[in-house]
Parts: sequence; structure tokens; C-alpha cells
Amino acid sequence: CDVRDVMTGRTFTITARVLVNACGPYADRQNGHAGITTSTRHVFSKGIHLIVDRLTPSRRVLTFFADDGRMFFVIPMGARSVIGTTDTRVDAPETSVTPEDRRFVLDNINKRLRLDRPLTEADVIAERCGVRPLAVTPWAPAVGPWGALALAGALLLRRSDWFRLRAFRRRCSRICRARV
Repeated sequence: CDVRDVMTGRTFTITARVLVNACGPYADRQNGHAGITTSTRHVFSKGIHLIVDRLTPSRRVLTFFADDGRMFFVIPMGARSVIGTTDTRVDAPETSVTPEDRRFVLDNINKRLRLDRPLTEADVIAERCGVRPLAVTPWAPAVGPWGALALAGALLLRRSDWFRLRAFRRRCSRICRARV
């Protein structure tokens, strides 16, 4: 693969027996730049979190099921609480928090905690938004709502079943070691 150092302008060739594309939601774009084709394509799942003043004195993570059945959290963070998350399909990795996202999170937390008063958008101190890629293969098509999707063709995810990522990491390491 020919690369260019953007600081110096120098170009050179890199070779490797194994290439791990860890570009997250930009994996397909990077594959295209490198001329790599695969049977896998990615769809994007947007997750958002809202940061508010501390909701409970508990130092433990509170876990709920949101109205749509997804996992939903309140994470203590010093004097603040992080609330979320959403899991919304988006067309591109460049995205942001929408009014619908805020409403979903606020509605769900207000239903699940007995607060002195319901949280409103005025209580939101900050918000975070991220996108994760979910790989779609011919044998695991994109079906909604997020049915079975394959991550790099090696691991099936069902909704928030991302606790298996450690096992996926170990499997990737074994595959790479076997090819080197």
C-alpha cells in the first residue's frame, strides 16, 4: 500500500501479511481508498447520551429497559449523571443529537425514576453523540429493529449484546497470529 506522510509530503510503501481495518464507521470508506473489496458492508447505529446534574446519590450504574426494549443507563460521573443511550439507524457516520433523541432519553428517564420533578431539555448540561458500525453480510442482512447483524463477519449482535466484544477481540487476535 502506498502512503504519504502529510507532515513531510514523503511517500513510501507499506506491506503487511495481515491488515486490521479498525476505522470504525469509516471502515468501508478506508477499504475504498485502499482498493479493498469485501462481501461485508456497514450500516450505522447512532447512540446519544445526555449529561445532567447528579440524579441519585448512588455511585452505581442504574440499568433499565427503555420503552422499545433496549438497555438504558444512568451512569454516575462526579457531580453529573450520564443518561442514555439510543440506538438509531443513520445513513452516515456524520450525525448529531436530534430533538427526537433528547425526547426519547428524557421521556424514558422520567418514567423510570421518581425524581422531584421531571427532567426537561433545560436540565441538559451537555450531550454526546457517537456512531458504531454494524457489519452486514449476505448471510446476516440488515433487518430491523437491529435483528441479527454480523460484526466483521465474525460475531452476531442482538441489540445491546456488545458484551461479547472482548471475545471478538480475542478471536481477531488469534486469527491474526495464525496468519503471521
